[in-house]
Amino acid sequence: MARALIDQMTEEWDPTARPNEYRRALEKLLASKRKFALKEVRKAGDDEEGKVVDLMEALRRSVAAGKERRRVSSRRAGAA
Repeated sequence: MARALIDQMTEEWDPTARPNEYRRALEKLLASKRKFALKEVRKAGDDEEGKVVDLMEALRRSVAAGKERRRVSSRRAGAA
């Protein structure tokens, strides 16, 4: 009797009959994030249009600032 019931209720699985609501919501969320990110990139690009950053110069300044911080902190440690 159980087999007859199972056989009677068994059918081919059709994925289109049951839409994946989780996937649909996730795709919608990702699309909105992409749209927001593009707006942010465009906004940031407007502020710095045509500006080219010299990475070596930025690195030199960063290293110099680090040395200065260490020098100042070693003076404070010696004075304490």
